[in-house]
Amino acid sequence: MGLFKDISLGLRSYSAAIRFVVNHKMWPYFVIPIIVFGGIIYLGFQMEAGEKEAKAALADSNFFYMIWGWIKIAFYFVMSYLFLQLTRYVMLTALSPLLAIVSEKVEKILTGNTYKFNLKQLAKDVKRALLIASRNLIIEISIVIGLYIVIYFSFWLLGIRNLHLPYSETFRFNDLIYFLATTAVAFYFYGFSFLDYVMERRRLTIKESIKFVRKHKGVAIALGSLFVGLFHSIEIVKEFDAGIGRTIFMWVTALLAASIPIFTAIAATLSMHELLDLSSNEFAEKNTEVISQGRTNTDDVESLNG
Repeated sequence: MGLFKDISLGLRSYSAAIRFVVNHKMWPYFVIPIIVFGGIIYLGFQMEAGEKEAKAALADSNFFYMIWGWIKIAFYFVMSYLFLQLTRYVMLTALSPLLAIVSEKVEKILTGNTYKFNLKQLAKDVKRALLIASRNLIIEISIVIGLYIVIYFSFWLLGIRNLHLPYSETFRFNDLIYFLATTAVAFYFYGFSFLDYVMERRRLTIKESIKFVRKHKGVAIALGSLFVGLFHSIEIVKEFDAGIGRTIFMWVTALLAASIPIFTAIAATLSMHELLDLSSNEFAEKNTEVISQGRTNTDDVESLNG
């Protein structure tokens, strides 16, 4: 598949994922992500409040308590930034076991594939997930820093670093290019994370997974787009003045952001089935009862063939 065909497949898999959830009554899987998302945001605000209290307490502190106070401030700042600004990273890490279960459930419905629980293999899978997550995070941050240097330095050399967008006094062209470029990078790496649940069950090595995702980067970008886009929309709306419309939009967007990891895990599995035919996985056991009951429903994936 070409890049644009892969992007189309990834986007179409989202609509197929919605139908899949409805057809197979998978709504209970959404409860945990909503609770986790609410917990992360709550902890973030608690850390933010703790930082303010620690700063207020500095005024009446002696030298030693002041040092301890700055340590507390640094801790609260890092934790609040992690929970409130890097929410999607924390969400993916916390929900990783659930997303793996959801992906496996989808594959079972599609193909009848089942996988025996193996503690040793589970330990390997957890280690692999941490290695891939760490690798992707480091590479993504490195690319983002590199893009910042290249884009802003280039505009500075050209003498147009203060060239603003029409009808905007604060947003510049270099800001727009940087935002679009870094967002596309985020799309790719988040999509990678969701595709890897399937590749993990096929026992692909990390090197093989990287090679596969690079070949089908369009699918990864499309899958990551909705996930990252929802979290970006929350950050953007925060900047607007308070109002009933903003409040309603924030609640609706937050609910969608909490739910989107499940939809993305399902969409990624449907996409992988279209690319690889998951029924061919030699490491799976066939559940003939599932297949005989007609639960391998072609309606779940037929729209991806368009």
